[in-house]
Amino acid sequence: MNTPVRVTAQTMGATVFNTKNATLEWTPDGRIRIVEVEPGQQPAVLLDTPPPGLRQVSNHTVNQSMLVFKPQAGPTIKLSLLGSMIAPEPNESADSYARRTAMSGVPPQSWWVQTLRASGVKVVDWGWGKSFAIAGGIVGAVIVISLLVAALSGAF
Repeated sequence: MNTPVRVTAQTMGATVFNTKNATLEWTPDGRIRIVEVEPGQQPAVLLDTPPPGLRQVSNHTVNQSMLVFKPQAGPTIKLSLLGSMIAPEPNESADSYARRTAMSGVPPQSWWVQTLRASGVKVVDWGWGKSFAIAGGIVGAVIVISLLVAALSGAF
């Protein structure tokens, strides 16, 4: 990839309220970089690896735009792409940022998934099918347990 792709994102902690501003970047030399960029603090590089350095990426698309990066070494990083936009370059003027944004647009989550897959990264999709399967399994288990309890309490 010759031109870098750099978008704003949010790292997610244990709860939906524990988020921090970040950038997700596909560098010109083909590395994936995630940097937390909280106002008033020094940027913190959370991930800077070539695609083979990722064990797996989970693609969550149900009511959220989230990618979960699982590197070979280091902690798992949850990244929300909701409301992401092209990240401004350092010292970039407002006019040049507006022109660059108008020309390139924001790559959707599917672009990240396709590019990661094309680079050999294992990407696991989490969509409506898995959500309904889990919900169905839970409902089925509750029904079976209720029937067992009813049968056992009637037997004694």
